Amino acid sequence: MSLEHALQQIASWPDLSATRRRDLMSDLRAFDQVCEIADGLKAQSAGRSEAGFSRAQVTLHCAYLRPRLFCRTPAAFGLRPARYATILSSLRFVLRRLAAMRPTGAARGTCSQSGSSYGRRSPLTTSTAA
Repeated sequence: MSLEHALQQIASWPDLSATRRRDLMSDLRAFDQVCEIADGLKAQSAGRSEAGFSRAQVTLHCAYLRPRLFCRTPAAFGLRPARYATILSSLRFVLRRLAAMRPTGAARGTCSQSGSSYGRRSPLTTSTAA
């Protein structure tokens, strides 16, 4: 599922308030920028340039998300730790709602705001649902 599809789905959720839908969509757009920065950093380190990045390319699948979300600290993406935590929380909510991720008790709270767990453990767990 693409980020663009998720944004369309969020807009159609009538059980959430307009403010909650707006906040989720804002957080997913910020996440889109994080992916763009992460992919640009990876391209730079490989000596190539990334161009033509689009929301349709952002796959909401844990295997795609982990290396982009946890490759750097929030500051590397130009975000404060609290804002980054909010983005992650919204992303988890949307992934669970779209059945793209299952909640796991053991994985909760592994993203510290200090950045000490970045790159080591991911709170994103792939769903077993088809």
